[in-house]
Amino acid sequence: MLSKNQVILDHEVHFTKTNDKAGLCNFNMKFTLSNNKHSLFEQLGGMQAVDVAVNVFYAHVINDERISHFFRWVDMETQSYKMKTFLAYALGAPINFSGKSLKESHSHLVKAGLKDKHFDAVIENLNATLRELGIAEELIEQVGKIAEGTREDILR
Repeated sequence: MLSKNQVILDHEVHFTKTNDKAGLCNFNMKFTLSNNKHSLFEQLGGMQAVDVAVNVFYAHVINDERISHFFRWVDMETQSYKMKTFLAYALGAPINFSGKSLKESHSHLVKAGLKDKHFDAVIENLNATLRELGIAEELIEQVGKIAEGTREDILR
């Protein structure tokens, strides 16, 4: 049953990713479009905005010599899918999300030398992406706080 703040438009949107190359992840996303403009997800423009932002973000990341080496052997289509799903969830999209923990999904990168300075570069690229897309500074700050809140889970 939908809450009074939700409406179903023409259809529900479903994304399913059962596994990556190693068969290690399970992402499921299902949501109904909502007229609740209070979530950060909705304020930013919903799934279409997340899709564009992640594409622009990874264009920055793979060209940033401080961090591009962490993505050298990554299937960027799969990585983008994972990031879009997680980011939508983290921003408050009305979705069901399941997958590896942040710690587990980044442990191989920590073993390869991922440190605070690299995390800072990722945040810098995220902020640059959002500015490039014309997102209001107050919303960029909110996204930054959410991203910063993942630092300990990813690096420790």
